Amino acid sequence: MFLSVEGTDVLSEKALSPFLKQKLGDFEVFVPAEGAVYRFGSLKGLKH
Repeated sequence: MFLSVEGTDVLSEKALSPFLKQKLGDFEVFVPAEGAVYRFGSLKGLKH
């Protein structure tokens, strides 16, 4: 699993990590918030 920093917009910003320099559509998105973790699904299903 690769973590991104708080505030990173992976849909519009250029990835700095060499691990993220590939198609990201199948990456799963999880958002931590106040002791809980929410699964948002794959990146290809997310929109701005």
